[in-house]
Amino acid sequence: MPPGPTQTKTWYRPKGWFTDREGVIAVSRILRDGPGKGDMHNREALTLRLLWRAILDYDLWPLYIIGLLFGIPATPPAQYLTLSLRNMGFSTFETNLLTIPAAVGTMISMYAIAVVFETVNDRAFVSMSEDLWCLPFLIALRALPDNPNPWIFYLEIARVQ
Repeated sequence: MPPGPTQTKTWYRPKGWFTDREGVIAVSRILRDGPGKGDMHNREALTLRLLWRAILDYDLWPLYIIGLLFGIPATPPAQYLTLSLRNMGFSTFETNLLTIPAAVGTMISMYAIAVVFETVNDRAFVSMSEDLWCLPFLIALRALPDNPNPWIFYLEIARVQ
């Protein structure tokens, strides 16, 4: 990735991406849209010392934990959905059809999460609530008998996603 719109010429790209005039226009538009983009504070390299200070900052530890745990509860049921449905007695065609509502539900929930992110403006709380949302459905999935009704199983595994 080139450092800027006026520095795109290299040995493997001798003409660059823009002419000199286009580069000036691009820089002018970028600075007009956000004057703060003109400072050079984005050039500071990440050193091991700065990384170590970030790791030792205990105020960030809850955010690190949420980042590590985000999505873990819902991932195994989602990954094994087709295999689980096949083992429950559904045909390949039925299994493929049954993945559609789960995929649509995932798309809708992703959009809803994005809207809540923007509304609440608190990424940590919304990320943590995703794990809390999955908990009752995972408990219900675990509490099912060994040979449950396939439709009840499907309903529970689809709601986890």
